Amino acid sequence: MNPSSDQHFQLRYRSLSHADRGFAFPCDDHGQVDLDALSERAGNNYLYARAWSATSWQFPLWNRLGCSKCPWLAPGQARLRRSA
Repeated sequence: MNPSSDQHFQLRYRSLSHADRGFAFPCDDHGQVDLDALSERAGNNYLYARAWSATSWQFPLWNRLGCSKCPWLAPGQARLRRSA
C-alpha cells in the first residue's frame, strides 16, 4: 500500500438491510486497505465485510475524505485526471 502523503482515503461498505449501518476503513489512493495497519477488531470487521459483500454488504467504494464533489469509486478503479 502506498498511502498518499497529504490526502486521506476511505473504503466504505454499506449495509444492504440497514441504510444507516456500515464499515469504513482507511485505504490508499487505489482503494487498497493495509490489513496490518488495522487494529485486530477493525481487521476482523474488514474481513467480515469483504467476505459478505453482495450478501449483507454492498460492494465497497472508496473516496478521498472531505471531498464532497469527488465520485465514489470501486477499488482498483482509477480516478480521471484533468488535463491542464
